[in-house]
Amino acid sequence: MKRVIALVIGLALSIFTTAVAQQNDADNPPIAERLKHYITHKGPEKTYIHSDKDTYVTGETIWYKIYMLDGVSHSISDKSKVVYLELLNERDSLIAKQKLFVDGLGAHGNLDIPQTISEGGYTLRAYTAYMLNEPEPLAFSKTITIWNLKNERDQTPKQAVRVDTTNINIRFFPEGGNLVSGLQNTMGVKITDKTGKGLAFSGRIVDQAGAVSQQFETYEFGLGKFTYEPESGKRYFAILDGKTPKKYPLPSPMSKGYVLHVRNTKEHITIRVESNLTSGLQNTLLIGHIRGRIFLNHMESSNDNNFSVKINTTTLEDGVAHFTLFTATGEPVCERLSFIDNPNNDNLLDIRSVLPSYKKRERVDLTLDMASVGKIENFASFSVAVVNQTRLRSSQKESIKSWLLLNSDLGGTVPDAHFFFAKRNTKRKYLLDALMLTHGWRRFVWKELSDSTKSQTQRFEPEKGIVIKGRTTAFKNQYQLRPAFVSFNILGKNLFREKKATDNKGNFTFGPYIFQDTIKGMIQSEPMTVSEREAENQFKIFVEDGSPAIEVSDIAHKNQEAIVPDQPKKYVEQAAKKRQLDMELNAGTITLEGVTVEARKRTKRAEVEKRLKGLTRYQLPNQRIYTDSIFGKGALQPADLLLNIPGARAARDGLSIRGGGPPMYLLDGFQVERGDLAQINPNEIAVIDILKDGNAAGFGSGLFGNAGNGVIAIYTKSALGISSDQNRYFPNIANFIVQGFYKTREFYSPDYEVQTASHQKEDYRSTLFWEPNAIVDKKGFTNLKFYTGDVSGLYSIMVEGITAEGIPVREIKSFEVTDDSEK
Repeated sequence: MKRVIALVIGLALSIFTTAVAQQNDADNPPIAERLKHYITHKGPEKTYIHSDKDTYVTGETIWYKIYMLDGVSHSISDKSKVVYLELLNERDSLIAKQKLFVDGLGAHGNLDIPQTISEGGYTLRAYTAYMLNEPEPLAFSKTITIWNLKNERDQTPKQAVRVDTTNINIRFFPEGGNLVSGLQNTMGVKITDKTGKGLAFSGRIVDQAGAVSQQFETYEFGLGKFTYEPESGKRYFAILDGKTPKKYPLPSPMSKGYVLHVRNTKEHITIRVESNLTSGLQNTLLIGHIRGRIFLNHMESSNDNNFSVKINTTTLEDGVAHFTLFTATGEPVCERLSFIDNPNNDNLLDIRSVLPSYKKRERVDLTLDMASVGKIENFASFSVAVVNQTRLRSSQKESIKSWLLLNSDLGGTVPDAHFFFAKRNTKRKYLLDALMLTHGWRRFVWKELSDSTKSQTQRFEPEKGIVIKGRTTAFKNQYQLRPAFVSFNILGKNLFREKKATDNKGNFTFGPYIFQDTIKGMIQSEPMTVSEREAENQFKIFVEDGSPAIEVSDIAHKNQEAIVPDQPKKYVEQAAKKRQLDMELNAGTITLEGVTVEARKRTKRAEVEKRLKGLTRYQLPNQRIYTDSIFGKGALQPADLLLNIPGARAARDGLSIRGGGPPMYLLDGFQVERGDLAQINPNEIAVIDILKDGNAAGFGSGLFGNAGNGVIAIYTKSALGISSDQNRYFPNIANFIVQGFYKTREFYSPDYEVQTASHQKEDYRSTLFWEPNAIVDKKGFTNLKFYTGDVSGLYSIMVEGITAEGIPVREIKSFEVTDDSEK
């Protein structure tokens, strides 16, 4: 008997009241309650990076916006307020790292690409410390390509890559997880080569006697599906057309069991459950949720062998729906994913007022409009990039919609998730459902969720700001933990002091604080009770490095191409012209004299060089001085030691290089004041690096100096792991450097209606406009403006963002900049 249940969604509270009867005891709470507990206490966070483009040259700036969201609602997260951005090379070595404060739906910044790095594929990655609690942390990452202007390239045409079909892999995925004899089953199929690349094939399904029961095909990504009804006692095989006949066995069907079917149209989704068990389906439970939020909770009351549920998709949010069938005893027996595409969430944004074409240096006005489509309820936050597409070919394989709604919940295993969102047609809808058949839910498994006794301590609490942590011990025995009164002091221009007691094991925590740039901090300790024995009044203070490190491979994008197939020659030539003009007109550019130091201990120097690579944000300095080559350095103060730099002169306001202004100082990678260097024993200084031009420009301007005047980077023996006779620990005091949140520069966009001397040079910008915080409030629109440059061609306006309700939005619009000489 066929039964159809019309499901009405709306009363959310009623969703959490139904459960399997056998699960109502205190030790085994209802499934819906477990999901609610998961959302509240273990719900994930998600990040997404929108960069102005995907291709750069050395010396350029990456402009980016990190969306940091609640992983369930995709709205503002109430957990972390700190997010990290990393740039990694092809060997997963860290090139640069920034820490940003999250305000609202995300944070934005800029990253200057060093001119000395090699060209190739690089990875931008964003994550929070809280995300590292997951067994396999899933940080969003995207592949970008960086070209080096100095490299000479082989212009020989590349040979086409041939697909190897001699060694293929075929995998079969029964819908719901089970094949049952005598019941109609849908089978997902995926065919790949030995590298994992999907292959398109046609073939047929035969039984052991060779009788054909079904034909099938695979398409993009090697995905396909077919339906058949296996007979009891028969075995089935797949045979591919056009190849030497080889039989690939299908999974053997069960004689008795359950089958779960899902049929998804744009307006409705129908779930059908069947069983050939004599007990029927009585007291089975069908759960449906999207990212942990339940929308279907049906317990079957009859003992029929089938029932169906039909849901209007306009009542659901977008994303991967996860359906699970539980037996009367609470055992999960069938599972199926289906992508929900709510038609009400299409076309939320209109980019208006943009003309088809513009002249060079002409003003462009655009409006981000949500009011005309009637979709704005609260507010929406967007990032907007306007980029030359004639000279830059986008290799985007992920968008904010494909990541948040699809790939992040599939473990980042889809190599080109944007494919399923770029165009909406019947074929792509078919392939998306085949993708759902061949993937499983990755956020949690029911077995772990149902274990109410399993309690995992979180290694990382959500960060709310900058926290200073450490511990106090006996000064002469660091293993003897001792409580004390401790005070945290910020030195320099803005004095600050906070005092508290440690716990009984000597642990202390200060913060969270919110500040930018870098500060010099000091922890002081004093005994809770003064002792007559001086040794008992002395403490050793250990300050922890509070920066988390992600220890996970690039799961989401490891299958992507690292470098675009062909170098964008015109773009690189255009970037070279812009670089030359900037250097000619940059009055802040300085020249530092070179110095050559003979290495006396080559094996030791090689080890130091290796360790320096892990600390520096640049590849090689313009000059490098090993302090063991400076005679009598132990008798010098650090300020005097710096006068050994070629071209350095003492000035009234500190050190000057070749008559320029104050340079920027870095101590073990952190920006400090020159006066802070007085706290260092000269014998502790191992290496001094001197940076100029492009190397220095990557550090910008800071609170304590301008990189345009050069950068002096000092590295201590302790930071490099070199043994030293100097004891860095002093009783009751610890000095350290605290890196603040990254301070973002403002994107420069010229206003050609105002005449200035800088407008006389040619404008070769490839990114015409970048706005990371375009807010559309309840009025429903916001207006933006920018000017075209001197490069003709096709330009795209890329808008990505999120509404306050958690709906991701992505829109693109193009226009052309014309050249009068071409008309």
